[in-house]
Order: sequence, then structure tokens, then C-alpha cells
Amino acid sequence: MHIDWKRAALSFLSVLGAMLLGILLGGDMKSVYLSLQRPFFAPPPLAFPIAWSILYLLMGFALYRALSAQRESSYAARRGMLTPFFSGLVLSALWPMVFFRFQLFTLGFFLIVAMLAVGAFTASDFYKVNRTAFFCYLPYLLWLLFALLLNYRIAHTEINFLNLEILLAV
Repeated sequence: MHIDWKRAALSFLSVLGAMLLGILLGGDMKSVYLSLQRPFFAPPPLAFPIAWSILYLLMGFALYRALSAQRESSYAARRGMLTPFFSGLVLSALWPMVFFRFQLFTLGFFLIVAMLAVGAFTASDFYKVNRTAFFCYLPYLLWLLFALLLNYRIAHTEINFLNLEILLAV
């Protein structure tokens, strides 16, 4: 297998950049996470950097495989898939800021919904050009479904908690 280093660099550096941007924008994510009323299925804080590192590596490899698809007819599909893929990366980088830094849990929920929608388009594009790309991208979508449920439960708990405080103050 011939490695196209230019495509590999674009693929892995773009996801690394999104990951680092998310870390920088997220603030003190660990302490905020520990301060939340988390559901019983919430993973420990250490699980997140491990999971996201693996997911971003898989996403980078998926992008590389999709961009490297050999079929001539897939050029338009390869070019068109960049918009949803990079839109998803931007949303992924912004989510930690929304959820952790600003603690806008409901907005974070809807941001994950948008990430899932964009991710579904990306997965569909990847499936068309390269099955390996699709299967490498699939864990990201599955993790987003889990994150959506976790985010929902946290947002719901925090909203109920705030409503209870407001009622007690009245």
C-alpha cells in the first residue's frame, strides 16, 4: 500500500487541530465534570481523553482512506465530503466550550444533535467512497449517541436542580 503523505498529513493534522482546539476552549473540563450530578452510567473522567484520542485517530484514518479512494468516479464524492467532515470537526471543537466553559448544557445537547446530523452525512459519503473509512468513522457516531444521552441526562438533572432552587427561593 502506497502512503500519500500529503493526504495523511491533512487528515491527521486536521483532527489533531480540532482536538487541541476543543481542549483549549473547554477550560477546566475535569473539575466541571466532577461537579455535575452525573447519571449512573457516566464514565470516570479518565475515560474521556482516552476515548477521544482513539476516536480522533480513527477519524483521521477514515478521512485519509476516503481521500485516498482509488476510483476515478469518486473524485466528486471525495471533494464534496470535506464540507460535512470539517463542519463536524468544528462542532466537535466547540462543544467543550459550550458544555464545560459556559455550562450551557441544553445548548450542548443540541450541538451534539447537529454533530450527529453532520456525522451521518459524513458517514454516508465515506460509505460511498471507501468502506474502511466508513467503519473507522462509525465509532465516532456511536460515541456521539452515548454523549447525547449523557448530555441529556446532565442537562435534565441540572435544569431540574435549578428549578428546585428557584421554587425554594420563592
